[in-house]
Amino acid sequence: MAEAGELIGATQRPDGTWRKARRVKPGYVAPDEVESYVSKGKAIAQWQQSGPIAGMGVSSQSAPKSSQPMSKSAKKNAARKAKKQAVALGLRPSTDSSTSAAPSLAADTTPAAAAAPTQPQEVKPEKRIKNIKKKLKAIDTLQGKLDAGELQAADLDPDQTEKLKSKASLQTELEVLESKLAALFVSS
Repeated sequence: MAEAGELIGATQRPDGTWRKARRVKPGYVAPDEVESYVSKGKAIAQWQQSGPIAGMGVSSQSAPKSSQPMSKSAKKNAARKAKKQAVALGLRPSTDSSTSAAPSLAADTTPAAAAAPTQPQEVKPEKRIKNIKKKLKAIDTLQGKLDAGELQAADLDPDQTEKLKSKASLQTELEVLESKLAALFVSS
């Protein structure tokens, strides 16, 4: 019978005892010689600290990306991030033309993209009607508690008093929206 494989000689343990010699298959790697697993998060952190790591889709000869000029979208993202950080810190964001995210709007932009982010977006009438009905139901519940004596008018929060005052305007808005919706269904 032919003996296949390599022979690992006897080794001494840290406590002084001896391991006996053993035969292993070709290609065997001892557990203490196997590279430990590095998670993607740790690999990315190492890459950010020391540069690219071979085997992460980057060749060892490639230059770091910071030496390349920023693309137009990268500049926009950087300006947007700086503005967001300034707002979060309570500072007034700079409006320099050199750091402006979009110096001018192109003719091919969509109307939704051209609208200012501070303006409320157009809501579908069905959703707005549902929202108003929900608010009116909450107002009716609050008014019922006041009428039943469960709550006193003096005990109401400022938000609750505002809610009660807005009932009439919500009802008129609901009527207008329902009439618009009915006109849409009749015309189509």
